[in-house]
This record gives sequence, C-alpha cells and structure tokens, in this order.
Amino acid sequence: MQFLSRIGSVVPSAIIICLFALGLALSHRWIETLFVMLTSTGDLLNELVKLAVARPRPSADVIIVFQKESQFSFPSAHVVHYVVFYGFIFFLFSTAFRSSRLRNVVLVGSVGLLVLIGPSRIYLGAHWPSDVLAGYLVGGLWLVLLIESYSACKGRLSSSSVATRGGT
Repeated sequence: MQFLSRIGSVVPSAIIICLFALGLALSHRWIETLFVMLTSTGDLLNELVKLAVARPRPSADVIIVFQKESQFSFPSAHVVHYVVFYGFIFFLFSTAFRSSRLRNVVLVGSVGLLVLIGPSRIYLGAHWPSDVLAGYLVGGLWLVLLIESYSACKGRLSSSSVATRGGT
C-alpha cells in the first residue's frame, strides 16, 4: 500500500509522466506526447478543489494513520492523479496501439493501479472514503474532458491531412 502511494508522489509521478512522454515522442506521436503531459493539469485542478474545500485529513485520534500528510484531504490527490494519468494511458494504449505484450502489460498495470490506489489511501489513514470517492469523480470528469479534447484534436488533424492531400 505504501509503495502504491509513493509512486504517486510528485517526483515519481513526474518521472513516470516524462518517461511515457519520451517514449511517445521517440515514436513520433506528438499529439499523444502533448496529451500525456497535459494529464498533469488534473493535479492542478485537484489543488484548486483542495484549497476551496479545505477539509482536514483524518487524525490519529480517530483512526490509525500510517502515512501522515500535511495538505488538505478532499479530494484525494493520488486518486485524481492516477485516474487522469493512468486512465489516459489506458485509453491511449487500448485505442492507438496494436495488441502486443507491452500494450497488455500497460493496460493491466493501469487498471491495477486505478483499482488499488483508492483503498490504499484509506488503509494508510491518509484519506476518508469520501475523499477517495471524490478523487475518482473529479479525476474521471477531468479524464473525460481530456479524452474528448484529444479525440477532437486527432479528428482535426486527420481531416486537415486529408484536405491537404486533396481527399474528400
């Protein structure tokens, strides 16, 4: 549980985002690279919601806290990050890549992380269940917006490349 949370911290998350973006850039998938980098906007949205709600974290007086955090609790930043980033990675690999061992590992890993991060944050005493549910909701809504934006961008590029080649 602690490992799941550690890889969702700022530095490991930034490294993981950059590695995926680098891999996509090396494959000349520029739009995908941009949108993988844009998944970090979910983290910014989460910080704005945290500041607006300003809900305190669970305390050791009420529950067992394995991982003491200092920021506000609502919504869970780890959950929002995982839903937006790993959700987009799942979408991207399931729609833009042919079946392969790497694709399957990425898909299974993404789902595993998405499913486990919420319960891990509750188990560690870092969040109330409602914080985690809000994280899934906020992250899911931002993910849908990101996917729709990506799809619109890809659609525009496809139609403009057809137009420049003289197609209909």
